[in-house]
Amino acid sequence: MPLSINNFKASSPMILGLAAVGALITAGFFAGRAIIQLCNRHFGSALPSDDIGRKIITQTNSDNITNTKNSENVKSNPIALKLLEAYNSGDKFRAWVFVPPKDEIPLDKPFSLGVGSVGFKEFGQWKLHISINPAQMEQAIPILIDVLHGPEAPRLGFKMQTKALLGAQHQIGKELALIFDEKIEQEALEGNLLPIQNCLSNLYKRFISAGIRPESGYVLTPQTMKFIEQAPDGSQTLEKTNLTIGKFDRAIPCPQGINFFNYRDDSYISVMDQHRNDYKENPDIFFASDLINLAKTEPQFAHNPKRLLDPFINLQIQ
Repeated sequence: MPLSINNFKASSPMILGLAAVGALITAGFFAGRAIIQLCNRHFGSALPSDDIGRKIITQTNSDNITNTKNSENVKSNPIALKLLEAYNSGDKFRAWVFVPPKDEIPLDKPFSLGVGSVGFKEFGQWKLHISINPAQMEQAIPILIDVLHGPEAPRLGFKMQTKALLGAQHQIGKELALIFDEKIEQEALEGNLLPIQNCLSNLYKRFISAGIRPESGYVLTPQTMKFIEQAPDGSQTLEKTNLTIGKFDRAIPCPQGINFFNYRDDSYISVMDQHRNDYKENPDIFFASDLINLAKTEPQFAHNPKRLLDPFINLQIQ
């Protein structure tokens, strides 16, 4: 049986998104102001940057947002309500909602929308993706806040695709991109995976109990690459676009083969091959064709081309 997020394949039409967002999807979501400036040489942007290099399109305003306050699960949690408002923030915002760690969230301000790094103070370098069926995002949001901002959750920040972005050109199985605090990553490298494992296992159980499932289709991994390459014309179009970028994830094993979680090193830059002559040799830059070749020849390093110590290599969801 083909390996896919949800053990089945789905076709999806390719719709062109906002130029700045589409370009950054193609180039990858680079961390840091210097990286974004490097990206702008080829892809361009007129969006302002904040102090960690994100490009801020707007801050959501609840006065012009879809009315979502009738959901009892959300009404009891002001952070979940604010995130739901940002998620539903209109067709023109094909972007990400940035959610800082719970200790950095200002209750009197809306979440920012934009493109770029998940970054926050003292953030790590390994990005974990959470796959959620786009039709179930509103149902998932209060669960996400309950678990990821719960009292026992490790310190983390995340960004979430808006409804408008999910309806356009987006990366399959990456509804959320999450990064843990660097201290949490270091503890994981030293063998203490329990805080992360408990957090993700709790999220898995809550999703399963609520009937929430991953997005259908393929997350790009060495194991799914051949099915994407062999897909007929007109099918798996989003996955084929992701393959040209060459950013591979590694799946985190989940019970029942229902994989919500994938991850990769986020400290390198993936560059399209047509720009190969524009860059000097740099250990943090990898070209798409080289990453694809790595996935075929040494698949264990496709998500980790710099061959760093992997803090999540032994992580399992229970």
